Amino acid sequence: MSGPCFFGRNNEKGNLMKKFMCIVGLMGTLVLLPRAAQAETHNEWTGTEVLTSAQSEFSMFRASVTYFWIPKADVGMFMTYVGPKLELGDWGWISPQVGLASNWKNDTDFFLTSVWGFAKFSDFTLFLEGDYYMAEGQNPDIYSFGALDYNWADYNAGIHSEGVDEIFGFGTHFGASSALGDWGWHGEIQYYVKPTGPPDADGNTVIGHALRVVNQLSF
Repeated sequence: MSGPCFFGRNNEKGNLMKKFMCIVGLMGTLVLLPRAAQAETHNEWTGTEVLTSAQSEFSMFRASVTYFWIPKADVGMFMTYVGPKLELGDWGWISPQVGLASNWKNDTDFFLTSVWGFAKFSDFTLFLEGDYYMAEGQNPDIYSFGALDYNWADYNAGIHSEGVDEIFGFGTHFGASSALGDWGWHGEIQYYVKPTGPPDADGNTVIGHALRVVNQLSF
């Protein structure tokens, strides 16, 4: 679980109207997605989530540590990742990594393997992540995340999806980046619709809605 990845963002200027229409189209899903609920579907606000991470690159390697906190569920977990970063020309990179996930589930620490990928096409960027979590005496989990962004100046807007095994969510986000001396900062507000949670007591489908606040430092 990495959140957004902003290494190598494309900040070239483009046509102002093109940017405006793209942002409107992406953010419009904030209105359209919740309306997909059917008659026997209940919507539930599942709370605000906070993801804070720090990451660094050295030589051909990268490393990061992430803390993910869900106050409403009283859940907090640390994830660490380290591995090589393999450049794919000037348009992207891929990074196979290993790490640990503290308190991933059932108060248990999990070992993880992960693959991250990043690509840029003009003003658009694509980030993909796939994790495999495993621990003795526990069922393994598969985590996936993907984000497609439109970038301009120090800002980005896009759509994303996230899943753990058969549970998934999707939505839109808006972010900004800034230099902090020799460090870099990136922040995002991410909105999630989670239509595959457990049913309520009457067997009705419950669609969860959550807001995630992301803060990321790079050095």
